[in-house]
Amino acid sequence: MMSWMALTLLWAAPPAWPAAPGTPIVDGRLDDDVWSQAARLDDFRQAVPDNGAKPSVSTRVAFAYDQEALYIAVWADDPLPARIVSFERDRLDLDDKIRVLIDTYDDDRNAYLFATNPAGVLWDSQIGGNGRQKNKDWDGLWWVETLVHDGGWTAEFRIPFASLRLPERAEQRWGLNIERFSAARRETVRWQAWQRGARFEQVARAGTLQGVKGPPRQLGLVFKPYGLLGSGESGGFVQGGLDLDVQLSRSLGLSLTLFPDFAQAEADRAQVNLGLSALYLPEKRRFFLEGKDFFAFSMGDQVRPFYSRRIGLNSDGETVPIQGGARLLGKWGSDTLGMLVARMASQGEDSAVEAGALRYSRDVLSSSTLGTVMTARRQGDDFNGVFGFDFRYSTNRFRERQNLVAEAMVLGSVDQTEVAQTTGFAHRLLVSAPNDLARWKLVAERSGASFEPGLGFLARSGFHRFAFDWTKRWRPRNARNPLYMEMTPIDVSLRLRDPDLSFQAINGEISPFSAVSRQGLWMKVELHGDVERLEESWELIESLTVPAGDHVNSQFVIMTDTPNGAPIGFFAYLGTGPYFGAWRTTLLGDFRAQVARRLRLFYRHRLDSFDWDGDVALVHVSESTAKLALSRQLYGSVKLQYVNTDDLWRLSGRLRYTPWSGLDAYLVYDHQFEPDEGAEFAVLGKVVWQYAR
Repeated sequence: MMSWMALTLLWAAPPAWPAAPGTPIVDGRLDDDVWSQAARLDDFRQAVPDNGAKPSVSTRVAFAYDQEALYIAVWADDPLPARIVSFERDRLDLDDKIRVLIDTYDDDRNAYLFATNPAGVLWDSQIGGNGRQKNKDWDGLWWVETLVHDGGWTAEFRIPFASLRLPERAEQRWGLNIERFSAARRETVRWQAWQRGARFEQVARAGTLQGVKGPPRQLGLVFKPYGLLGSGESGGFVQGGLDLDVQLSRSLGLSLTLFPDFAQAEADRAQVNLGLSALYLPEKRRFFLEGKDFFAFSMGDQVRPFYSRRIGLNSDGETVPIQGGARLLGKWGSDTLGMLVARMASQGEDSAVEAGALRYSRDVLSSSTLGTVMTARRQGDDFNGVFGFDFRYSTNRFRERQNLVAEAMVLGSVDQTEVAQTTGFAHRLLVSAPNDLARWKLVAERSGASFEPGLGFLARSGFHRFAFDWTKRWRPRNARNPLYMEMTPIDVSLRLRDPDLSFQAINGEISPFSAVSRQGLWMKVELHGDVERLEESWELIESLTVPAGDHVNSQFVIMTDTPNGAPIGFFAYLGTGPYFGAWRTTLLGDFRAQVARRLRLFYRHRLDSFDWDGDVALVHVSESTAKLALSRQLYGSVKLQYVNTDDLWRLSGRLRYTPWSGLDAYLVYDHQFEPDEGAEFAVLGKVVWQYAR
């Protein structure tokens, strides 16, 4: 029986750290009086590679505050500063870095994440659902200065309170965690959540920052006007618009947009759909990315009631101008609210479209949620609406310190046109234990044949699906052995048609071997097998039509990936086996190279070969990218994509200049060529100014 002392330790409050009053000069030198007086946090432990061991080098962190901002000082010692890796501008995967997690509501679910490298890169994101949702495209107003010296490097953050949502408290108490990664050592150290099975983004495992007093309550305003000057096939054009963020209270924010433009958004990666499920494209438009975790309601990868990319597109997938929109985001106590409305312009005979989404959730128990979601889309007399509920139970104290998750979700839809009205339902039940040495998941879900989310995403419709998978991991103690090895002896799913419950498919996967070395080299072997029943013929590619009937498919797969910290690396994938009557071979190579300190090159090529009774069809998709960071204020990228099935070429380039936080200037070029469609090009210049008070 567990002793009372063990129970006390298990349920003890997380450690807390104080912040000192004061206003340092943010220059990266850390020689201000406030830093000499502030308490320094240095109790870090290795998460990787030697879990629980003391760090190889020292890291110290201190906190200060005034009426306007939180300040963070980091001393990252390194006796060999020449080994410090600092390259990336828009990603930090390869670099030495410091990450700071701040849970301003101390609700163990939602947080802000701020990160930098020795070059002073500004990288931030929002976290929701205790690490399940990550919004890496959130762009807050904050600043950092860094300095590399003979003893390592230092970083000095300034995070304005106006960039954060804060509870109505005279003295703030926030969740806090700190992580440092050393690329040369492949070593990750953390203050909290360093144990096996823990992730840095798990907000519930954070410690506490206390002592921040008196952030003023004020009506926060952020003006973001933009001007756009461009030229294309139809001639030149000038456009302008405005985003306005109003912080109605510390807990409630309103965002308005008028004639939004997304010219600076990165181009989608070229893809060819060679499967039976619809392709899911991630959102890249800033207005819809900000606060997207407030609307998170995902029934796995099959059903999403709200998919923001439906806003701004017509039924043919063509872009439709958005005239305006509004978004309300709030977090008070245990309640979270997200509301969004937008209006799309009419085009030709198509009427204007009004769209809206609402998501409300309430924190229950220690780290669980109960919520509802609603979406609506109206165009003329046509209407589509979705309504649903969800409950998510989550704990990291199952069997003392293990993770356990259980989810239940139900959705209903109404689709009304001039000729008919239909209703449909979808639901999902899930139980999973995502732990370090063993993880398993059990799922039962349904998407009715008449379920239609007008603002959502369906990978496939009209199915019942039952799935189970289990993975076992080993961590050898000998330092010469791999960091860990894994095997998945079972990963199986059964899919039945709705509503008659006739057989649709059974899919199975076995992974007899997967391993990660202590240097970061990864390798995995998989065996796939499935039986698919097609009710009608299906055009796989233009020259290959699959007849109706039962089809037995299988594939042998081997994958490998080199360490991210290396100057040259690659990911390689080989899969081969029968696929709907053809013999399919898939080769994927993803190469990356640091050819100069500020220049990185990427090349990705996917080849799918289909051999059907001696007739061979090839599908090529390639992407070449160059990223250049002249400084942390000026950087750009050039991307060339090619798809042979459409003989499509696309060249896109983007240059971004950020002289200071809040002002961004973009130069964008896009050129697309298809033999049947001809060439399309556009050159755009855009300036976005953010003013906060």
